[in-house]
Amino acid sequence: MRSDGWMTQETVGLSGLTRRLEELRGDGYVQLTLLTVTDWLEEGEFEVSYVLTDPAQRRTVILGVRIPRETPELSTVSGVWPQAVTYEQEIHEMFGIRFEGSPRQGVPFILEGWKDIPPMRRDFDTLKYSVEHYEDRPGRRSIDTRRFVGRVSDEKSFTDAWSAREDDGRERKLADMNDGTAGDARAAGTDGAADVTGAADPGGENTDE
Repeated sequence: MRSDGWMTQETVGLSGLTRRLEELRGDGYVQLTLLTVTDWLEEGEFEVSYVLTDPAQRRTVILGVRIPRETPELSTVSGVWPQAVTYEQEIHEMFGIRFEGSPRQGVPFILEGWKDIPPMRRDFDTLKYSVEHYEDRPGRRSIDTRRFVGRVSDEKSFTDAWSAREDDGRERKLADMNDGTAGDARAAGTDGAADVTGAADPGGENTDE
């Protein structure tokens, strides 16, 4: 358990989750503020976090529980906090975690006709999905975000992994924008954001409608 005065973080085992949630409710944490998930892909687990608030004493507790990614199941807490139904419905759709006893499991929340793995899982390949399902827009260029993030944040693990790929001048311009050097391009009459995507003509007008 960790505490900084007004916020406390706890981790509980799966077998003690329901009991601990009921204890916290009885102790004044009457509001379920958030129900969220962290995907620990490398460890083969999901961490489900219940953020509970005691409005009377202005304190918050985050109660976390880890479950295996291969068999991600929990019991619903909608009997204690009715609003949990919506959270549980969204999490089931986005992460594939099933909440036993929750009334809207499997009912589409945002996605319709989704046939791939749940899209908020870290092993979901967003680039592959986009290439397979969407056509490229003329004048647009794709930027490898993994390589771009590595260069901007100076994370060696990112840059080493993608150093063999051909550099792209548009990626460098995006990095320059983050360094605050895009003002020169704008002062010269060029819309930097449009130029990065390849959608601006030499006169600086965006022709990609």
